[in-house]
Amino acid sequence: MARYSFNEETIFIDGVPAEITVEDWRRHHLQSFPVFAEDRENGDEIIREAIESVYAMFPGVSSLWADQDKQIYYEKTRLCYRLLVCWFIADLYPDYSRGILSTSGLPLIKKKIGPIDIIYDKDSFKATNKDLLAPLLSNPFGAKAHLMIKNAASRLKYRNGDENLMRRVGDLYVYKRS
Repeated sequence: MARYSFNEETIFIDGVPAEITVEDWRRHHLQSFPVFAEDRENGDEIIREAIESVYAMFPGVSSLWADQDKQIYYEKTRLCYRLLVCWFIADLYPDYSRGILSTSGLPLIKKKIGPIDIIYDKDSFKATNKDLLAPLLSNPFGAKAHLMIKNAASRLKYRNGDENLMRRVGDLYVYKRS
């Protein structure tokens, strides 16, 4: 990962990486949403609303990498939020994206290309679902953000009250030997 010199006062606000802006998002992801290049005024409004919504929906992302080096903390937090904004836009406005397969918010359990057979995972929205982040799996941007959130170093420290539990990997639990 390239190291850039940066001024902490300008990119960290109250100890947290500054929110991404419309221009930040455009610089990194405009190629996946070419409609926003053609209609800048309406595009900027959609992007702005998506940024506000994502920050309201996922406030904990800003603390996932807080115990890492400042540069890594800054870059990973902003990357994750940019991916979440892409996920949000691709699900709400699938016609605006290019080359992105989206299921408009519903994760797929199974798909079959031959005689078409698509089965959506409606259970991912139930309160009993183990993975509350499962709706992110509805498009590639959300899947990348899901992976980043699930594998953040700070998440591995949570043990749910079990002192012998070292970490959880998917449905497997790794325990200390007694």
